[in-house]
Amino acid sequence: MRVFGLILLAGLISALVAEAANYAVTYWAPCQGEGLACTMDGIVGSIASLAMVVIAMVAFGAVMFWKPRPAALLVVLAALFLPVGFLLTITLQEIVVLRDGWSFYWREVQKLLQIVAAPALVAVVQWLIFRAYVARASLARRG
Repeated sequence: MRVFGLILLAGLISALVAEAANYAVTYWAPCQGEGLACTMDGIVGSIASLAMVVIAMVAFGAVMFWKPRPAALLVVLAALFLPVGFLLTITLQEIVVLRDGWSFYWREVQKLLQIVAAPALVAVVQWLIFRAYVARASLARRG
């Protein structure tokens, strides 16, 4: 039961961190161009983050119930970066096609932070929480 609670807590904390970062980039940072575009990218980032929360909870939860080892957690983290890489590819393709080249302005960086960095933050935060738990549990078993 303790591991199940940890999985839920990690999901909640990672969702809060990712949504706070997305909110800060969407509403506190200046928006170049249309404000609606910044808001819509923030919404897409929120949806991607919340989807990543569920995916990461299931993946890390399976590892925590099956084999809670640091190496297994690292494999899951690497696997979770596949959808993040997909989001990065899609977003970069859109930016390069619209800009007709690799010249980046703040708006493009803001879009990358909203759509790509927020889901990546979910995976990293959950990994850090589970990594700390596994390290603490292994120290308790030794001592």
